[in-house]
Amino acid sequence: MIRIIESHIVKAWKYTGNEFACAQNPKCVFWTEQASLKYPFYFNLRRYFEKSGISQKIALVSEYNPNTPANARCGDKRCPCNMHRYKKQLHIDLCLVEFKEKTNRSNIEYDRGKYRNMWCFKPRPIVAMEFKYNYKFEKWLLEEDVKKLLIMERVYGAQLLYICFATYERSDIARSLKYIKQVIGPKTSIKEKFRLAIGTLEKKDWRIIPVI
Repeated sequence: MIRIIESHIVKAWKYTGNEFACAQNPKCVFWTEQASLKYPFYFNLRRYFEKSGISQKIALVSEYNPNTPANARCGDKRCPCNMHRYKKQLHIDLCLVEFKEKTNRSNIEYDRGKYRNMWCFKPRPIVAMEFKYNYKFEKWLLEEDVKKLLIMERVYGAQLLYICFATYERSDIARSLKYIKQVIGPKTSIKEKFRLAIGTLEKKDWRIIPVI
């Protein structure tokens, strides 16, 4: 399944790049915020998932927290989701998760209209993605995102990790790739899971580069 997911990510990223580069979307209208990149990509990826039927198995979660947020309500006080609530949260821009327990209308709503939340069904992160838009290489901006993705792999078992950014400077690609390798370190098993999804706004060059 992971290969199918990765192929859809590649297609969705390229399609997002085509949208950014088309004549109807001049660069001057884009707002330099990560949401400007994340949400078009989210829409395109979801569309590919729905066509292949994989959307029945994988959920796309924006601003994902691996642990139950304090404000995530659950009507069942005995539910496991209440055992892992933390005030300090690890936010991931976009995460693809698989649920350990099946979800349907009958077990989301129960006991006179009380509802469960996503964490009641034990979401397991498969792919974690961080986004930067109109990104210019700065170590301190990139370091935080890389470290969050490493936590997602080491602590929560994510199988693929993506840094996604669009930039005007092609030189940022090589510099970012070099810096990511430095932060990750020499461990090959981690490098094999890392991907750099790049988009250049000056030229139509949207592709995904393995970090290894």
